[in-house]
Amino acid sequence: IDKAMPRNEKHKHNATRTFQAIRIFINKELEVLKDVLSNSYNILAPKGRLVLLTYHSLEDRVIKDFLAVTDENISTPRNLPIKSEFLKKMFNIVSKSIKPSKDEVSSNPRSRSAKLNILEKANEDYV
Repeated sequence: IDKAMPRNEKHKHNATRTFQAIRIFINKELEVLKDVLSNSYNILAPKGRLVLLTYHSLEDRVIKDFLAVTDENISTPRNLPIKSEFLKKMFNIVSKSIKPSKDEVSSNPRSRSAKLNILEKANEDYV
């Protein structure tokens, strides 16, 4: 593993990263997260909140990509005469990602990479 992936001092040990990648692949963690995000709009009531706790950058990226699509509303063909402000958002971001405090990390080192994201379903149906 070390020959294939030289160790970078900023990152975790290569064995830790490798087993994390295997776990993510076997459990289909990213696919499950994508399914939850895509189905959440139909499950939540208007103003309902979706609370997401992530532990690594791959999960963060899935959420950011999902929000980019919903924040940009519907992508319309270039020549279609509809302005984006007439299209409605699916979700509103309640707050920026919440990270653990220094006290929390010192008492619980595993929390250091956790981020809490809170989304709220838009009040009206999505166009």
